Amino acid sequence: MRTFAWAAARRGSKRARQPARAGKVRTIENKFVSLSVDAKGRIVSLRNLAMGTELIAHPEVAEPWRLIIPSGRHTIDFVLGSQQPAPRIQVACDSDGPGGAGSAGSQGSQTLTLSYERLRTPGGQSLPIRARFILRLPGESADIEGRVELDNRSRRNIDEVEFPIVAGLGGFRARGGRKVARLLSACDWGHFHGDVLNGPLPNTGREWGLFVREHETAMFEQHRGNVWVDLWGDDEGLFLMHRDPGFADFAVKMERYPSAQPHGMHQVYPPVRRTG
Repeated sequence: MRTFAWAAARRGSKRARQPARAGKVRTIENKFVSLSVDAKGRIVSLRNLAMGTELIAHPEVAEPWRLIIPSGRHTIDFVLGSQQPAPRIQVACDSDGPGGAGSAGSQGSQTLTLSYERLRTPGGQSLPIRARFILRLPGESADIEGRVELDNRSRRNIDEVEFPIVAGLGGFRARGGRKVARLLSACDWGHFHGDVLNGPLPNTGREWGLFVREHETAMFEQHRGNVWVDLWGDDEGLFLMHRDPGFADFAVKMERYPSAQPHGMHQVYPPVRRTG
């Protein structure tokens, strides 16, 4: 399974920690959009250059990626990108633009790659898993493409991959200077869910009653089908979709921030009475 995930931020919420945006960042951009990651590979800035707006309002919740790796019959490890040694970050520019690779005025695509030779579990075990997490920005498009390459030489399976994680969205401009995030999804026959920034997240997905927090987590998933989610305000928005037909299961996941739960990307299991 590949999962795209982000945390939708409540308007007016307080920041729990210092912003992750501070420090050295690497950026890819064209005339439409710019995306920046910090030294850990976390997306700490996503700018709509056409509107001059910053979409990441809460960079302190940024997380580069997450893997779910079973550790036993009924236990799993959440392997987080922020808990790894800093990755090797490469920014490359195609040479198909009029100015050549990396030059001013180049319209070629740009690629940002996070590379890891091994991955570390929360318990400190080093796994022989080579990983590359890739973000690509075409030169003449506002699209941002995400791709994952894994070479798993360990004896443990990888059940789920979450990438990219666009965390801390602050909503989109609407009339009267307010921020909203109107939601439309293809996974439930194009149902319009209204403003989920200032209202509850919908109860969706086959796991919503077991593995998520009601109105705090939403999952839009499809088995070998078309998956897309659209969030927007009056003049701008964010559209996410699955383009790779080779994956059997895919989902877009939303989590509310802040919430009463502990900080971080995590799974909340059902009470014992629901599982026996």
